[in-house]
Amino acid sequence: MFNNISAADLSRLLKKFPEFLRASDLIELGLYKGRADVTVAKKKGDCPPFIKISSHKFLFPKTSLVSWLMGKCPNNNSKTEE
Repeated sequence: MFNNISAADLSRLLKKFPEFLRASDLIELGLYKGRADVTVAKKKGDCPPFIKISSHKFLFPKTSLVSWLMGKCPNNNSKTEE
């Protein structure tokens, strides 16, 4: 996924996105292939922390996404730029 990305690079990449991302944003970032993959990942607990807005609407806080991604990057101990 993002094996060789630094926290600073990730922060720059995410600047174009709003503070709360939708499933379509995660797909645009290349984290998932489609909405079905996001749904499966949510059920398995293998997705960024999210906020449930309604029975079918979820938002992913950008700060949680960054933390989740940095936890997935091997050997990356750098901090994100705010």
